[in-house]
Amino acid sequence: LALNTDNISLPVGVSDYDSNGNPIGGIGTMGLFSVHVNAEDLSGELIPLRNSSSTDVLEIVDITNFLTTAPCTDCAKLIGIELDSESNLVLKIGIKHPFDIGDPFKPISGKNRADLHVFNVEGQVITDGSGTTSFPDMNVTAGNSGLINADGFSGYLDSDLDNIFQTDSTLHPYILHFDDYSSGNFNPANPMGFESVTNPPPSGNLVMPMGSDYDVQDYVFNLSGNLNFILAIGCTYAVSASSSSMRFTPEYRIPQHNKKAASEVRIEIITNDLKAGDLLSSADLEIHVVDINHQVAEGSALDEMYTDSSVSDISVEVPGVTSAAVSFGNTPVSGTGHDPSDPLVFSGSISNDADGAMGNYRGLVKVLDTYSPGMNQSLILNGQDGIHRVDPIANPITGLFTINEFATYTVFDIDVAASGEPIAVIVSDPSPPDATICETIDFDGSGSYDTSGFNIAEYQWDWDYSGDPLSFIADETTVDPYASHRYLTEGSHLTALRVVNDDSPPTISEPVYLEHILVTPLPSDFSVQEVNKVSDTSGTTEELWMPSSNAIVVDSDGVVHIFAKLSSHLVHYSYDNGTANSEVIATLSGYAHQSVQIDSNDVIHLIWTSNPGTDVVMYYTENSSGSWSAPEEIATVLDWEKPPYSYSMGINGQDELMVVWQELFTDDHYMQYILKTDTGWDSPVIIQSTETETGQPSSELAVMVSCAGTPGDSGSNFHAMWTEQYTAGYMNPCVRYAEFDRTTETWSAPEWVALDYYHYQDWSDMWITSDGGVYIGSSIVWDNAFVAYKDALTDLWQKWMVAETSNDEYTSTIGVMDDGIICIAYWERIGWPDPDPFEIHYKVFHKDMSQAEVDAITPQPLDPSTTWEYRYGDIFMHDCSFYVAFQDQRDTAGAAWDLYYARIGN
Repeated sequence: LALNTDNISLPVGVSDYDSNGNPIGGIGTMGLFSVHVNAEDLSGELIPLRNSSSTDVLEIVDITNFLTTAPCTDCAKLIGIELDSESNLVLKIGIKHPFDIGDPFKPISGKNRADLHVFNVEGQVITDGSGTTSFPDMNVTAGNSGLINADGFSGYLDSDLDNIFQTDSTLHPYILHFDDYSSGNFNPANPMGFESVTNPPPSGNLVMPMGSDYDVQDYVFNLSGNLNFILAIGCTYAVSASSSSMRFTPEYRIPQHNKKAASEVRIEIITNDLKAGDLLSSADLEIHVVDINHQVAEGSALDEMYTDSSVSDISVEVPGVTSAAVSFGNTPVSGTGHDPSDPLVFSGSISNDADGAMGNYRGLVKVLDTYSPGMNQSLILNGQDGIHRVDPIANPITGLFTINEFATYTVFDIDVAASGEPIAVIVSDPSPPDATICETIDFDGSGSYDTSGFNIAEYQWDWDYSGDPLSFIADETTVDPYASHRYLTEGSHLTALRVVNDDSPPTISEPVYLEHILVTPLPSDFSVQEVNKVSDTSGTTEELWMPSSNAIVVDSDGVVHIFAKLSSHLVHYSYDNGTANSEVIATLSGYAHQSVQIDSNDVIHLIWTSNPGTDVVMYYTENSSGSWSAPEEIATVLDWEKPPYSYSMGINGQDELMVVWQELFTDDHYMQYILKTDTGWDSPVIIQSTETETGQPSSELAVMVSCAGTPGDSGSNFHAMWTEQYTAGYMNPCVRYAEFDRTTETWSAPEWVALDYYHYQDWSDMWITSDGGVYIGSSIVWDNAFVAYKDALTDLWQKWMVAETSNDEYTSTIGVMDDGIICIAYWERIGWPDPDPFEIHYKVFHKDMSQAEVDAITPQPLDPSTTWEYRYGDIFMHDCSFYVAFQDQRDTAGAAWDLYYARIGN
């Protein structure tokens, strides 16, 4: 060891003083030794570092000078060296009092006295060992001395010991000697506290009495090499005799003479679930503290305290694991702390919130005392906590100092395990934050891995992650690391990934996520992506007829469903990834029409009319899991000779259904509705009756009817529109609109829509967005097509003329995305004479566009590859695409029609 042994002097701390301000208790160092051990042959030596004579200074009543300068050459002894069963190096070190007990029958002198009993004797190991650990939150460092059975760590001597033996550590471990916590022969009723201070000497209460033999303790080191360190023997003391005459009748206050900080501190790791990569993983700890002064009453009695000295706070720091020191508070869950058999027990937990990697970490426990620096108000010490020895010609005040803190520490090791859980890693193309609604975002989780060496067996994707790991819902699961998704609405969307390893049982990772800010695409991004044929009547004379509204739906798997009349049959056509199928739903009798909707569970709801011979009725059925339910009659028409010319079914966000229809009874037209909820179908209710001019054909008075519900989780209302004669004497119908309030079960007053375009408004269609916006597309026969939009907040209508032409225009159908992208398709006669060729044209624009901007968009043919006899049409919006169903006579030799759909998307 590189030692500086010139003029060795160590400080004395003062913790108590009498009524005159004289120091009467404190802490100091009795002996200082260097220890050298050869682990190979189990040999060693313990060498005193202070060699001056001690006989002269004992004439001084105050032992301060002795503790700062006088030697204790034989008060410590290396008694034995051995290896234990775990190959730890065990040093057996004994410590005894340096002076024999005095004889009260002989004259009192510096040698013959009984007032130098000391307490709380510690053998402190001073070395850095194999390195130090810094604890930045507590502003201390602790060396790895290898001592594995320390009773605690202390730092009050460090700065002075550095003058003798320089170390990087500021805390050093110690072993407690004479650790008898019993009351021994102490009794506060005795004038001196103890029963006797000579025969017998004091016992119990952590006392090392004068005349004691060596107290031998095991110092256990987990080091295999040579061992070198400084052994400092510390103690607490009492200036127990205020004059020479009291050297055989001193007064001892117990436990006042024990050090203020706790005597023993130990830690137990109750559970350790700390895992790499898991910031929420934790370990449960218990801190066991022995502090003989804890909550002892304050007062002047010999078994009371001058000043409270209890446990103030417990804190734990594990650099690299805890992001800050963790307080366990000062309220124990059990124990008094006055005996190792009943320690104060403090419980708490730490977590890996610093994201520590797998490995072993060193932690530190700090037990802070309520007794704080500067509480000693001794006038002699100028309110400070201790004094160094100074040159006799120097002012003693220059040796005063303040102890930084009264605290005891202990160190511990704790492991952070491999997570045992896979770690999810996610990237995307396009990368966050920007993307466009309807744009396909490709996600890649191939960077995911497992820290324990298992394979990734499953990738779980949450497309609408909330940010809360506990609310993760796997919307899609894949066995490969790649997935794609399209978001349909603007704003922030979180995509989360969890991965599952092939452990047994498998382990699921914590979710990781990306945030994309979705914006609305430009209308110009939309174009025809595909045109598909779903029926073939070529070479037959069967008549195919498809209604112009509520004829097409698309399920969540992307299967297209279209319903049409083929001769006397009601047929369901489907198109699934290139495969077209058809099935007959019913055989029709008389006039027929149908309307279809699909709910949030992919159940298809279908209604149609038929004439069983007495009355025209409406039937209802549904397809769940591929099978159709038996038809159910839901309403009887007022006049079976005059069946409904038009009707429509709508569905709201609660999966409730409404059917609205128009029928003629005598000279009046009636608008009726019927509602289906969880309890079944209600009875039909008349919305209104309209007086008509006698003799006018029904097609002039109230023809096209459309019904729709407000979608979305909060959507419950229904909406209806129909065409109706505007004024008596003028036969051309115009569009009317009303809203059904589901809460009050009432309809709003019908409104006229776009009267400035009232020249025979016909073949209209309606779409409702989740914010309650109403969109109506209508054809003005022989003239043009228009779109009307009603804002749900302002109740104001906005209108656009979509197409103006001299050719005939019929049947407008409309679809709208929630972000206000509108697609309107209409079929137009493009030439004369008969046979009349028709084409379906479409436009895509945004509700925020002006009329001039809409005019600037060139209408596009739905199928630019050829021109045939296009007829009718319906639009359904699904997964960011508009699906347009239409029928087409491509067989120019006959009347056969085929059924098609086209997808308009981006």
